[in-house]
Amino acid sequence: MSKPVAINSDRTNAYVREAQLCVGRGDLAAAESAAIRALAMAPKHTGALVALARIYSARKQLDLAQECLDAAREANPTDATVRQELATVLAGQGRRAEAIALLREPPPTDAQGWFALGCHYDANSDAAQALTAARSALALSAQHAGALFLSARSHTALGEIDAAAAIYRQLCGLPASAAKAWFALLDLKTVRLDDDELHRLQRLQSRSGLDENERILAAFALGQACEQARRPVEAFRAFAAGNRRKRQSATWNAHAFSAHIEAIRRAFDHSATGDSKQGQEVIFLLGMPRSGTTLVERVLAAHPDVVGASELNDLPHVITAESRRRNQPFPDWVAVATDADWLRLGAEYLARTRRFQTCRRFTDKYPENWPYVGAIARMLPSAKILFCGRDRVETLWSCYKQLFAPGYLEWSYDFDSLAHYAADCARLWRHFATLEPSRCRSQPYEALVDDVERQARAMLAFVGLDFDPACLDFANQRRETRTASAAQVRQPLQPAMLRGDLYGELFAPLHDALARVNGISTES
Repeated sequence: MSKPVAINSDRTNAYVREAQLCVGRGDLAAAESAAIRALAMAPKHTGALVALARIYSARKQLDLAQECLDAAREANPTDATVRQELATVLAGQGRRAEAIALLREPPPTDAQGWFALGCHYDANSDAAQALTAARSALALSAQHAGALFLSARSHTALGEIDAAAAIYRQLCGLPASAAKAWFALLDLKTVRLDDDELHRLQRLQSRSGLDENERILAAFALGQACEQARRPVEAFRAFAAGNRRKRQSATWNAHAFSAHIEAIRRAFDHSATGDSKQGQEVIFLLGMPRSGTTLVERVLAAHPDVVGASELNDLPHVITAESRRRNQPFPDWVAVATDADWLRLGAEYLARTRRFQTCRRFTDKYPENWPYVGAIARMLPSAKILFCGRDRVETLWSCYKQLFAPGYLEWSYDFDSLAHYAADCARLWRHFATLEPSRCRSQPYEALVDDVERQARAMLAFVGLDFDPACLDFANQRRETRTASAAQVRQPLQPAMLRGDLYGELFAPLHDALARVNGISTES
Protein backbone atom coordinates (compact mmCIF):
# COMPACT_ATOMS: atom_id res chain seq x y z
CA MET A 1 0.00 0.00 0.00
CA SER A 2 1.46 3.35 -1.07
CA LYS A 3 1.84 6.17 1.41
CA PRO A 4 -0.30 9.33 0.98
CA VAL A 5 1.53 12.23 -0.65
CA ALA A 6 2.42 14.86 1.93
CA ILE A 7 1.18 18.36 1.11
CA ASN A 8 3.91 20.97 1.10
CA SER A 9 2.11 23.94 2.62
CA ASP A 10 5.02 26.30 1.91
CA ARG A 11 4.92 25.40 -1.76
CA THR A 12 1.12 25.77 -1.86
CA ASN A 13 1.31 29.20 -0.28
CA ALA A 14 4.01 30.21 -2.75
CA TYR A 15 1.69 29.32 -5.64
CA VAL A 16 -1.09 31.36 -4.02
CA ARG A 17 1.19 34.39 -3.63
CA GLU A 18 2.25 34.01 -7.25
CA ALA A 19 -1.40 33.89 -8.34
CA GLN A 20 -2.21 37.01 -6.33
CA LEU A 21 0.73 38.92 -7.80
CA CYS A 22 -0.19 37.90 -11.34
CA VAL A 23 -3.79 39.01 -10.84
CA GLY A 24 -2.50 42.35 -9.58
CA ARG A 25 -0.52 42.97 -12.76
CA GLY A 26 -3.23 41.65 -15.06
CA ASP A 27 -1.55 38.42 -16.15
CA LEU A 28 -4.63 36.24 -15.76
CA ALA A 29 -3.25 33.20 -17.59
CA ALA A 30 -0.23 32.95 -15.29
CA ALA A 31 -2.43 33.64 -12.26
CA GLU A 32 -4.82 30.85 -13.22
CA SER A 33 -1.96 28.39 -13.68
CA ALA A 34 -0.55 29.20 -10.24
CA ALA A 35 -3.96 29.02 -8.54
CA ILE A 36 -4.76 25.66 -10.11
CA ARG A 37 -1.41 24.27 -9.00
CA ALA A 38 -2.15 25.40 -5.46
CA LEU A 39 -5.60 23.81 -5.54
CA ALA A 40 -4.15 20.57 -6.90
CA MET A 41 -2.13 20.36 -3.68
CA ALA A 42 -4.84 21.74 -1.35
CA PRO A 43 -8.33 21.65 -2.95
CA LYS A 44 -9.95 23.72 -0.18
CA HIS A 45 -7.21 26.33 0.21
CA THR A 46 -9.09 29.58 0.85
CA GLY A 47 -6.44 31.86 -0.66
CA ALA A 48 -6.23 29.81 -3.85
CA LEU A 49 -10.01 29.75 -4.24
CA VAL A 50 -10.21 33.51 -3.71
CA ALA A 51 -7.43 34.08 -6.24
CA LEU A 52 -9.21 31.90 -8.81
CA ALA A 53 -12.48 33.74 -8.11
CA ARG A 54 -10.74 37.06 -8.83
CA ILE A 55 -9.48 35.67 -12.13
CA TYR A 56 -12.99 34.61 -13.13
CA SER A 57 -14.37 37.99 -12.04
CA ALA A 58 -11.80 39.80 -14.18
CA ARG A 59 -13.01 37.71 -17.11
CA LYS A 60 -16.65 38.52 -16.30
CA GLN A 61 -17.30 34.83 -15.52
CA LEU A 62 -19.19 35.65 -12.37
CA ASP A 63 -20.97 32.31 -12.02
CA LEU A 64 -17.61 30.52 -11.88
CA ALA A 65 -16.29 33.13 -9.44
CA GLN A 66 -19.28 32.50 -7.19
CA GLU A 67 -18.67 28.74 -7.27
CA CYS A 68 -15.10 29.27 -6.05
CA LEU A 69 -16.20 31.61 -3.28
CA ASP A 70 -19.04 29.35 -2.19
CA ALA A 71 -16.48 26.56 -1.84
CA ALA A 72 -14.14 28.85 0.09
CA ARG A 73 -16.96 29.94 2.38
CA GLU A 74 -17.96 26.33 3.02
CA ALA A 75 -14.37 25.54 4.00
CA ASN A 76 -13.98 28.68 6.11
CA PRO A 77 -17.38 30.24 6.93
CA THR A 78 -16.00 33.04 9.14
CA ASP A 79 -13.38 34.37 6.71
CA ALA A 80 -14.16 38.07 6.23
CA THR A 81 -12.24 38.32 2.97
CA VAL A 82 -14.29 35.53 1.43
CA ARG A 83 -17.55 37.24 2.45
CA GLN A 84 -16.42 40.54 0.97
CA GLU A 85 -15.29 38.93 -2.27
CA LEU A 86 -18.56 37.00 -2.56
CA ALA A 87 -20.55 40.18 -1.91
CA THR A 88 -18.71 41.89 -4.78
CA VAL A 89 -19.56 39.02 -7.12
CA LEU A 90 -23.21 39.02 -6.07
CA ALA A 91 -23.39 42.75 -6.70
CA GLY A 92 -21.87 42.23 -10.13
CA GLN A 93 -24.67 39.77 -10.86
CA GLY A 94 -27.24 42.42 -10.01
CA ARG A 95 -27.90 40.89 -6.57
CA ARG A 96 -26.91 43.91 -4.48
CA ALA A 97 -29.51 43.23 -1.77
CA GLU A 98 -28.06 39.74 -1.23
CA ALA A 99 -24.57 41.22 -1.08
CA ILE A 100 -25.63 43.66 1.63
CA ALA A 101 -27.42 40.93 3.59
CA LEU A 102 -24.30 38.75 3.41
CA LEU A 103 -22.09 41.47 4.89
CA ARG A 104 -24.64 42.69 7.42
CA GLU A 105 -25.42 39.39 9.13
CA PRO A 106 -23.46 38.81 11.21
CA PRO A 107 -22.33 42.43 11.56
CA PRO A 108 -18.71 43.23 10.69
CA THR A 109 -16.19 43.16 13.49
CA ASP A 110 -13.49 45.38 11.97
CA ALA A 111 -13.23 48.71 10.20
CA GLN A 112 -12.59 47.19 6.78
CA GLY A 113 -15.72 45.07 7.05
CA TRP A 114 -17.88 48.08 7.87
CA PHE A 115 -16.26 50.02 5.04
CA ALA A 116 -17.02 47.22 2.57
CA LEU A 117 -20.65 47.14 3.71
CA GLY A 118 -20.85 50.92 3.42
CA CYS A 119 -19.55 50.81 -0.16
CA HIS A 120 -22.36 48.43 -1.11
CA TYR A 121 -24.93 50.68 0.54
CA ASP A 122 -23.44 53.58 -1.40
CA ALA A 123 -23.64 51.66 -4.69
CA ASN A 124 -27.25 50.83 -3.79
CA SER A 125 -28.06 54.57 -3.55
CA ASP A 126 -28.59 54.39 0.22
CA ALA A 127 -26.49 57.25 1.52
CA ALA A 128 -27.95 57.17 5.03
CA GLN A 129 -26.96 53.53 5.60
CA ALA A 130 -23.60 54.12 3.90
CA LEU A 131 -22.93 56.96 6.32
CA THR A 132 -23.87 54.79 9.30
CA ALA A 133 -21.50 52.05 8.13
CA ALA A 134 -18.71 54.57 7.54
CA ARG A 135 -19.15 55.92 11.06
CA SER A 136 -18.98 52.38 12.46
CA ALA A 137 -15.70 51.88 10.60
CA LEU A 138 -14.32 55.17 11.91
CA ALA A 139 -15.30 54.25 15.47
CA LEU A 140 -12.89 51.32 15.13
CA SER A 141 -10.22 53.13 13.09
CA ALA A 142 -10.50 56.91 13.23
CA GLN A 143 -8.03 57.47 10.37
CA HIS A 144 -9.46 54.90 7.96
CA ALA A 145 -9.11 56.96 4.77
CA GLY A 146 -11.64 54.94 2.80
CA ALA A 147 -14.29 55.38 5.48
CA LEU A 148 -13.58 59.10 5.68
CA PHE A 149 -14.04 59.48 1.93
CA LEU A 150 -17.20 57.35 2.08
CA SER A 151 -18.65 59.46 4.87
CA ALA A 152 -17.94 62.66 2.92
CA ARG A 153 -19.49 61.19 -0.22
CA SER A 154 -22.56 60.18 1.78
CA HIS A 155 -22.90 63.64 3.31
CA THR A 156 -22.76 65.07 -0.21
CA ALA A 157 -25.51 62.77 -1.47
CA LEU A 158 -27.67 63.81 1.49
CA GLY A 159 -27.09 67.49 0.77
CA GLU A 160 -24.90 68.05 3.83
CA ILE A 161 -22.24 69.88 1.85
CA ASP A 162 -20.55 71.68 4.77
CA ALA A 163 -20.03 68.36 6.56
CA ALA A 164 -18.57 66.81 3.42
CA ALA A 165 -16.25 69.76 2.86
CA ALA A 166 -14.99 69.59 6.45
CA ILE A 167 -14.02 65.92 6.04
CA TYR A 168 -12.32 66.55 2.71
CA ARG A 169 -10.35 69.41 4.26
CA GLN A 170 -9.28 67.01 7.03
CA LEU A 171 -8.09 64.53 4.40
CA CYS A 172 -6.22 67.27 2.53
CA GLY A 173 -3.82 67.34 5.48
CA LEU A 174 -2.93 63.64 5.11
CA PRO A 175 -0.12 63.26 2.53
CA ALA A 176 -1.33 59.89 1.27
CA SER A 177 -4.83 61.24 0.62
CA ALA A 178 -4.11 64.88 -0.24
CA ALA A 179 -4.47 64.81 -4.03
CA LYS A 180 -7.70 62.80 -3.96
CA ALA A 181 -9.08 64.97 -1.15
CA TRP A 182 -8.33 68.29 -2.86
CA PHE A 183 -9.98 66.96 -6.01
CA ALA A 184 -13.07 65.78 -4.10
CA LEU A 185 -13.30 69.10 -2.25
CA LEU A 186 -13.19 71.13 -5.47
CA ASP A 187 -15.46 68.63 -7.22
CA LEU A 188 -18.25 69.80 -4.91
CA LYS A 189 -18.26 72.82 -7.25
CA THR A 190 -19.65 75.18 -4.60
CA VAL A 191 -16.65 75.31 -2.23
CA ARG A 192 -14.26 78.24 -2.58
CA LEU A 193 -10.65 78.06 -1.39
CA ASP A 194 -9.07 80.87 0.57
CA ASP A 195 -5.66 82.19 -0.51
CA ASP A 196 -3.76 79.90 1.85
CA GLU A 197 -5.59 76.82 0.61
CA LEU A 198 -4.97 77.76 -3.01
CA HIS A 199 -1.26 78.12 -2.30
CA ARG A 200 -1.22 74.71 -0.60
CA LEU A 201 -2.89 73.15 -3.62
CA GLN A 202 -0.40 74.83 -5.97
CA ARG A 203 2.48 73.47 -3.91
CA LEU A 204 0.98 69.99 -4.00
CA GLN A 205 0.52 70.13 -7.75
CA SER A 206 4.20 70.90 -8.27
CA ARG A 207 5.52 68.53 -5.60
CA SER A 208 7.88 65.75 -6.60
CA GLY A 209 7.02 62.22 -5.57
CA LEU A 210 3.40 62.24 -6.73
CA ASP A 211 2.37 59.28 -8.84
CA GLU A 212 0.63 59.80 -12.17
CA ASN A 213 -2.89 59.51 -10.80
CA GLU A 214 -2.15 62.00 -8.02
CA ARG A 215 -0.78 64.48 -10.55
CA ILE A 216 -3.95 64.16 -12.62
CA LEU A 217 -6.18 64.66 -9.57
CA ALA A 218 -4.15 67.68 -8.44
CA ALA A 219 -4.26 69.25 -11.92
CA PHE A 220 -8.03 68.99 -12.20
CA ALA A 221 -8.46 70.31 -8.65
CA LEU A 222 -6.19 73.28 -9.37
CA GLY A 223 -8.05 74.05 -12.58
CA GLN A 224 -11.36 74.12 -10.71
CA ALA A 225 -9.92 76.34 -7.97
CA CYS A 226 -8.45 78.81 -10.46
CA GLU A 227 -11.67 78.97 -12.46
CA GLN A 228 -13.60 79.76 -9.29
CA ALA A 229 -11.04 82.46 -8.50
CA ARG A 230 -11.60 83.83 -12.05
CA ARG A 231 -8.01 83.20 -13.11
CA PRO A 232 -8.74 81.76 -16.57
CA VAL A 233 -5.19 81.46 -17.91
CA GLU A 234 -4.04 79.40 -14.91
CA ALA A 235 -7.25 77.38 -14.93
CA PHE A 236 -6.98 76.54 -18.64
CA ARG A 237 -3.32 75.57 -18.21
CA ALA A 238 -4.12 73.26 -15.28
CA PHE A 239 -7.06 71.57 -17.03
CA ALA A 240 -4.96 71.11 -20.19
CA ALA A 241 -2.18 69.47 -18.17
CA GLY A 242 -4.59 67.12 -16.42
CA ASN A 243 -6.32 66.15 -19.65
CA ARG A 244 -3.00 65.63 -21.43
CA ARG A 245 -1.89 63.19 -18.75
CA LYS A 246 -5.26 61.43 -18.63
CA ARG A 247 -5.37 61.12 -22.42
CA GLN A 248 -2.19 59.03 -22.42
CA SER A 249 -4.10 56.08 -20.95
CA ALA A 250 -7.37 56.62 -22.85
CA THR A 251 -8.18 54.14 -25.62
CA TRP A 252 -11.28 55.73 -27.13
CA ASN A 253 -11.43 55.70 -30.95
CA ALA A 254 -13.70 58.35 -32.46
CA HIS A 255 -14.07 56.68 -35.87
CA ALA A 256 -14.86 53.26 -34.42
CA PHE A 257 -17.42 54.84 -32.10
CA SER A 258 -19.08 56.73 -34.95
CA ALA A 259 -19.34 53.46 -36.91
CA HIS A 260 -20.96 51.83 -33.87
CA ILE A 261 -23.51 54.65 -33.57
CA GLU A 262 -24.29 54.44 -37.27
CA ALA A 263 -24.86 50.68 -36.88
CA ILE A 264 -27.34 51.43 -34.09
CA ARG A 265 -29.16 53.96 -36.28
CA ARG A 266 -29.48 51.43 -39.08
CA ALA A 267 -30.59 48.66 -36.69
CA PHE A 268 -33.48 50.78 -35.40
CA ASP A 269 -34.90 52.11 -38.66
CA HIS A 270 -38.59 52.03 -37.75
CA SER A 271 -40.77 52.90 -34.78
CA ALA A 272 -41.45 50.34 -32.07
CA THR A 273 -44.82 48.63 -32.32
CA GLY A 274 -47.14 47.09 -29.75
CA ASP A 275 -49.34 48.48 -27.01
CA SER A 276 -47.75 46.97 -23.90
CA LYS A 277 -47.99 49.13 -20.76
CA GLN A 278 -44.65 47.79 -19.57
CA GLY A 279 -42.33 50.55 -18.38
CA GLN A 280 -44.89 53.25 -17.67
CA GLU A 281 -43.22 53.85 -14.30
CA VAL A 282 -39.84 54.76 -15.83
CA ILE A 283 -38.58 58.18 -16.90
CA PHE A 284 -35.20 58.06 -18.62
CA LEU A 285 -33.09 61.24 -18.46
CA LEU A 286 -30.20 61.09 -20.88
CA GLY A 287 -27.88 63.13 -23.08
CA MET A 288 -24.34 64.40 -22.78
CA PRO A 289 -22.88 64.42 -19.27
CA ARG A 290 -22.95 67.87 -17.67
CA SER A 291 -25.96 68.83 -19.81
CA GLY A 292 -28.50 69.36 -17.02
CA THR A 293 -29.73 65.82 -16.30
CA THR A 294 -29.25 66.30 -12.56
CA LEU A 295 -31.25 69.53 -12.52
CA VAL A 296 -34.08 67.91 -14.49
CA GLU A 297 -34.11 64.98 -12.08
CA ARG A 298 -34.21 67.26 -9.05
CA VAL A 299 -37.22 69.13 -10.44
CA LEU A 300 -39.08 65.93 -11.29
CA ALA A 301 -38.09 64.10 -8.10
CA ALA A 302 -39.50 66.93 -5.99
CA HIS A 303 -42.93 65.70 -7.15
CA PRO A 304 -44.54 63.41 -4.54
CA ASP A 305 -45.18 60.75 -7.19
CA VAL A 306 -41.58 60.53 -8.44
CA VAL A 307 -38.53 58.76 -7.01
CA GLY A 308 -35.17 60.09 -8.19
CA ALA A 309 -32.96 57.01 -8.63
CA SER A 310 -29.96 58.95 -10.02
CA GLU A 311 -27.48 57.22 -12.34
CA LEU A 312 -28.28 53.53 -12.77
CA ASN A 313 -26.22 51.11 -14.84
CA ASP A 314 -29.01 48.53 -15.06
CA LEU A 315 -29.99 49.19 -18.67
CA PRO A 316 -26.43 48.76 -20.07
CA HIS A 317 -26.05 45.68 -17.85
CA VAL A 318 -29.19 44.06 -19.32
CA ILE A 319 -28.12 44.84 -22.89
CA THR A 320 -24.57 43.58 -22.28
CA ALA A 321 -25.81 40.38 -20.64
CA GLU A 322 -28.07 39.71 -23.65
CA SER A 323 -25.13 40.27 -25.99
CA ARG A 324 -23.10 37.72 -24.06
CA ARG A 325 -25.98 35.27 -24.12
CA ARG A 326 -26.30 35.61 -27.89
CA ASN A 327 -22.53 35.80 -28.40
CA GLN A 328 -23.09 38.87 -30.56
CA PRO A 329 -22.36 42.53 -29.78
CA PHE A 330 -25.14 45.09 -29.65
CA PRO A 331 -26.69 46.04 -32.08
CA ASP A 332 -25.85 43.02 -34.27
CA TRP A 333 -28.63 40.92 -32.70
CA VAL A 334 -31.35 43.56 -32.90
CA ALA A 335 -32.68 42.30 -36.26
CA VAL A 336 -33.46 38.83 -34.88
CA ALA A 337 -34.86 39.89 -31.49
CA THR A 338 -38.59 39.28 -31.21
CA ASP A 339 -41.18 41.38 -29.38
CA ALA A 340 -41.15 38.71 -26.67
CA ASP A 341 -37.36 39.02 -26.38
CA TRP A 342 -37.59 42.78 -25.91
CA LEU A 343 -40.32 42.52 -23.29
CA ARG A 344 -38.26 39.88 -21.46
CA LEU A 345 -35.32 42.29 -21.35
CA GLY A 346 -37.62 45.06 -20.15
CA ALA A 347 -38.88 42.81 -17.37
CA GLU A 348 -35.25 42.12 -16.36
CA TYR A 349 -34.60 45.85 -16.14
CA LEU A 350 -37.69 46.39 -14.01
CA ALA A 351 -36.67 43.52 -11.73
CA ARG A 352 -33.23 45.06 -11.23
CA THR A 353 -34.72 48.47 -10.40
CA ARG A 354 -37.60 47.28 -8.23
CA ARG A 355 -36.27 49.05 -5.14
CA PHE A 356 -37.05 52.42 -6.77
CA GLN A 357 -40.61 51.53 -7.73
CA THR A 358 -42.27 52.90 -4.60
CA CYS A 359 -44.12 55.71 -6.37
CA ARG A 360 -45.93 56.08 -9.68
CA ARG A 361 -42.70 57.04 -11.49
CA PHE A 362 -38.94 56.82 -11.00
CA THR A 363 -36.11 58.46 -12.94
CA ASP A 364 -33.05 56.76 -14.40
CA LYS A 365 -30.63 59.56 -15.25
CA TYR A 366 -27.63 57.67 -16.55
CA PRO A 367 -26.60 60.10 -19.34
CA GLU A 368 -24.92 57.47 -21.49
CA ASN A 369 -28.14 55.55 -22.01
CA TRP A 370 -28.66 57.61 -25.18
CA PRO A 371 -27.39 54.89 -27.59
CA TYR A 372 -30.14 52.60 -26.22
CA VAL A 373 -33.21 54.73 -26.96
CA GLY A 374 -34.33 52.29 -29.65
CA ALA A 375 -33.93 49.40 -27.22
CA ILE A 376 -35.82 51.29 -24.50
CA ALA A 377 -38.76 51.85 -26.83
CA ARG A 378 -39.02 48.09 -27.41
CA MET A 379 -38.16 46.86 -23.92
CA LEU A 380 -40.33 49.37 -22.07
CA PRO A 381 -42.91 50.63 -24.57
CA SER A 382 -44.62 52.97 -22.10
CA ALA A 383 -41.46 54.55 -20.70
CA LYS A 384 -40.79 58.25 -21.31
CA ILE A 385 -37.43 59.59 -22.46
CA LEU A 386 -36.18 63.13 -21.82
CA PHE A 387 -33.04 64.24 -23.65
CA CYS A 388 -31.26 67.05 -21.83
CA GLY A 389 -29.46 69.54 -24.03
CA ARG A 390 -27.30 72.54 -23.22
CA ASP A 391 -25.16 75.05 -25.11
CA ARG A 392 -22.65 72.83 -26.87
CA VAL A 393 -19.49 74.75 -25.95
CA GLU A 394 -20.54 74.98 -22.30
CA THR A 395 -21.34 71.25 -22.21
CA LEU A 396 -18.06 70.18 -23.78
CA TRP A 397 -16.00 72.46 -21.56
CA SER A 398 -17.81 71.12 -18.49
CA CYS A 399 -16.91 67.58 -19.61
CA TYR A 400 -13.31 68.54 -20.40
CA LYS A 401 -12.76 69.95 -16.92
CA GLN A 402 -14.44 67.01 -15.18
CA LEU A 403 -12.29 64.02 -14.21
CA PHE A 404 -14.60 61.02 -14.53
CA ALA A 405 -14.29 57.62 -12.85
CA PRO A 406 -11.48 55.40 -14.19
CA GLY A 407 -12.45 53.64 -17.41
CA TYR A 408 -15.49 55.82 -18.06
CA LEU A 409 -16.09 58.55 -20.65
CA GLU A 410 -12.60 58.34 -22.13
CA TRP A 411 -13.69 60.60 -25.00
CA SER A 412 -13.78 63.61 -22.65
CA TYR A 413 -10.05 64.39 -22.42
CA ASP A 414 -9.49 65.82 -25.89
CA PHE A 415 -11.35 68.58 -27.77
CA ASP A 416 -11.54 66.63 -31.04
CA SER A 417 -12.87 63.53 -29.29
CA LEU A 418 -15.41 65.64 -27.43
CA ALA A 419 -16.62 67.19 -30.67
CA HIS A 420 -16.95 63.80 -32.39
CA TYR A 421 -18.84 62.33 -29.44
CA ALA A 422 -21.22 65.29 -29.27
CA ALA A 423 -21.95 65.04 -32.99
CA ASP A 424 -22.76 61.32 -32.72
CA CYS A 425 -24.97 61.92 -29.70
CA ALA A 426 -26.93 64.71 -31.40
CA ARG A 427 -27.31 62.80 -34.66
CA LEU A 428 -28.64 59.63 -33.04
CA TRP A 429 -31.02 61.56 -30.80
CA ARG A 430 -32.51 63.38 -33.80
CA HIS A 431 -33.07 59.98 -35.41
CA PHE A 432 -34.86 58.50 -32.41
CA ALA A 433 -36.83 61.67 -31.63
CA THR A 434 -38.20 61.52 -35.18
CA LEU A 435 -39.00 57.79 -34.92
CA GLU A 436 -40.54 57.92 -31.43
CA PRO A 437 -42.08 61.39 -30.97
CA SER A 438 -44.62 60.23 -28.38
CA ARG A 439 -41.88 58.71 -26.22
CA CYS A 440 -39.15 61.33 -26.65
CA ARG A 441 -38.88 64.95 -25.52
CA SER A 442 -35.93 67.35 -25.78
CA GLN A 443 -35.39 69.49 -22.68
CA PRO A 444 -33.07 72.51 -23.10
CA TYR A 445 -31.16 73.39 -19.95
CA GLU A 446 -31.34 77.11 -20.63
CA ALA A 447 -35.13 77.04 -21.01
CA LEU A 448 -35.46 75.29 -17.65
CA VAL A 449 -33.23 77.81 -15.90
CA ASP A 450 -35.10 80.74 -17.45
CA ASP A 451 -38.63 79.52 -16.59
CA VAL A 452 -38.73 76.59 -14.16
CA GLU A 453 -42.50 76.51 -13.71
CA ARG A 454 -43.35 76.48 -17.39
CA GLN A 455 -40.82 73.78 -18.18
CA ALA A 456 -41.75 71.73 -15.09
CA ARG A 457 -45.40 71.75 -16.14
CA ALA A 458 -44.45 70.63 -19.65
CA MET A 459 -42.20 67.83 -18.42
CA LEU A 460 -44.79 66.56 -15.96
CA ALA A 461 -47.50 66.59 -18.59
CA PHE A 462 -45.18 64.61 -20.89
CA VAL A 463 -44.68 61.89 -18.27
CA GLY A 464 -48.38 61.81 -17.32
CA LEU A 465 -48.37 63.64 -13.99
CA ASP A 466 -50.20 66.70 -12.76
CA PHE A 467 -48.20 69.74 -11.75
CA ASP A 468 -47.23 70.01 -8.08
CA PRO A 469 -45.80 73.24 -6.56
CA ALA A 470 -43.14 71.17 -4.76
CA CYS A 471 -41.31 70.94 -8.08
CA LEU A 472 -40.49 74.64 -7.81
CA ASP A 473 -38.88 74.10 -4.40
CA PHE A 474 -36.54 71.34 -5.59
CA ALA A 475 -33.44 72.93 -4.03
CA ASN A 476 -34.88 72.34 -0.54
CA GLN A 477 -36.01 68.77 -1.08
CA ARG A 478 -34.00 66.24 0.96
CA ARG A 479 -33.38 63.68 -1.75
CA GLU A 480 -30.13 61.96 -2.51
CA THR A 481 -28.02 63.28 -5.38
CA ARG A 482 -24.86 61.43 -6.40
CA THR A 483 -23.38 63.24 -9.35
CA ALA A 484 -20.83 65.96 -9.96
CA SER A 485 -23.69 68.48 -9.66
CA ALA A 486 -24.85 67.24 -6.24
CA ALA A 487 -24.06 70.48 -4.43
CA GLN A 488 -24.89 72.85 -7.28
CA VAL A 489 -28.48 71.65 -7.74
CA ARG A 490 -29.26 72.23 -4.06
CA GLN A 491 -28.74 75.96 -4.53
CA PRO A 492 -31.32 78.43 -5.87
CA LEU A 493 -31.23 78.64 -9.65
CA GLN A 494 -29.03 81.38 -11.08
CA PRO A 495 -28.79 82.55 -14.69
CA ALA A 496 -26.45 80.22 -16.54
CA MET A 497 -22.85 81.44 -16.37
CA LEU A 498 -21.19 81.24 -19.78
CA ARG A 499 -17.62 80.07 -19.27
CA GLY A 500 -16.84 81.37 -22.75
CA ASP A 501 -17.21 84.89 -21.38
CA LEU A 502 -14.48 84.15 -18.84
CA TYR A 503 -12.05 82.31 -21.12
CA GLY A 504 -12.48 84.31 -24.31
CA GLU A 505 -9.84 83.44 -26.93
CA LEU A 506 -8.57 80.57 -24.79
CA PHE A 507 -11.59 78.63 -26.12
CA ALA A 508 -10.38 78.94 -29.72
CA PRO A 509 -9.12 75.30 -29.83
CA LEU A 510 -12.52 74.06 -28.68
CA HIS A 511 -14.33 76.13 -31.31
CA ASP A 512 -11.88 74.87 -33.94
CA ALA A 513 -12.52 71.25 -32.96
CA LEU A 514 -16.26 71.74 -33.31
CA ALA A 515 -15.81 73.36 -36.69
CA ARG A 516 -13.67 70.45 -37.91
CA VAL A 517 -16.32 67.85 -37.12
CA ASN A 518 -18.67 68.26 -40.07
CA GLY A 519 -19.19 71.95 -39.47
CA ILE A 520 -21.02 71.40 -36.18
CA SER A 521 -22.79 74.47 -34.87
CA THR A 522 -21.76 75.59 -31.40
CA GLU A 523 -25.41 75.86 -30.45
CA SER A 524 -27.30 73.05 -28.67
